[in-house]
Amino acid sequence: MKGIILSGMPAVGKTTAAFSLCKEFDIDYHSGGDLLKELAKKKGYEISGSDWWDDVDGFNFIQNRMKDFVFDRWVDKKLLELLNQGNVVITSYTLPWLISGKYKGKVPFPGLSDAKQGISVWLEASIDNRAKRLCTRDNIDIDKAMKIVKDRDSKNQELYRQLYDIDFGQDLSVFDLTIDTNDIDINEVSKILIKSINESI
Repeated sequence: MKGIILSGMPAVGKTTAAFSLCKEFDIDYHSGGDLLKELAKKKGYEISGSDWWDDVDGFNFIQNRMKDFVFDRWVDKKLLELLNQGNVVITSYTLPWLISGKYKGKVPFPGLSDAKQGISVWLEASIDNRAKRLCTRDNIDIDKAMKIVKDRDSKNQELYRQLYDIDFGQDLSVFDLTIDTNDIDINEVSKILIKSINESI
């Protein structure tokens, strides 16, 4: 089957939804965030837990990525190769824009002309709801969670605008499916995803 790409702002529930899809369709999962963590580890960062992106080291690594785009370009190249193999669920901030045929970034990206089209899904949620999810996931108070979400949104949008000239979280025209998760739990999100994907294959 085609590769499935899940995207959305931080703390929207991408990983949980991805695991549900892997179980339903018996396919593999690959995370852009996990690949970036592996690169960070090789650079000497100590990686610990799913909340690593929200601590000082995680934010420092984002700052370093903004100075040297080699990290993100390597990860996106790897994700593109995995997508072309099919039978995968991928979580990625950038891949839907890159494979959409609308990519007009200043930096050429090799392999896009031969890319197989996956099913791109955007998971939407408000800042308030994402902060609440972060509170539950990482056992932190709402004020800290709100600051983390806002800071990560801002840094990611700046990074991908500089790297690929992408309006991350703004231009959703590249997606095959958009799901508003604000008023439904992640289990219902997974059911909607599975139903929609079954109808498209």
